[in-house]
This record gives sequence, structure tokens and C-alpha cells, in this order.
Amino acid sequence: DKVTDTGVRVQLVNTDPVAGHTVLLQSGAFGEHRFVGARLERDGHADHVPVNGKHLRVDLGPAAQVVLELDLLRYANTPSYALPDFDA
Repeated sequence: DKVTDTGVRVQLVNTDPVAGHTVLLQSGAFGEHRFVGARLERDGHADHVPVNGKHLRVDLGPAAQVVLELDLLRYANTPSYALPDFDA
């Protein structure tokens, strides 16, 4: 819901009240950017997590929601059609 030259903010919501789900985020349409950090806001608390990669896996529990502020290093990677490692 917010984009700047150094990052993005997204809100993820799992609308399934029974099962958790995994979301895989990619930094740029072709993975050309790199996530370098994430700030998690949930239940009124904020945590900073170091990240270093073009993909970020988020596991959401049942009926969970989280706001992520993701720090980006723009154009740090060669654009690619390569698929992410879903098992990472």
C-alpha cells in the first residue's frame, strides 16, 4: 500500500479461518531488486528482520494478518525469469 525509492509496504491477510498459508514475495517483476530488511507489524508490536535476497517467504497462520515494510536495494540483481526455490 506504499512504494518509495527505498522500499515498499504491504499488508498480507489470510482470510482462511482454519488453515495457514504461505505467501512468496518477489522483489520486482523479474527479481531485479533485493530485499535487505523487513519490519513486521502485528498485534501492535514491531520487529525488524534482516533479509538478503530477491524472494521472501511469509507463513501466515489461520485468520492472520501482518504489515510488512520491506527495505529494497533497487536493481541489485540481473533480471531473470528463473523460478524461486519454493522449498527455501
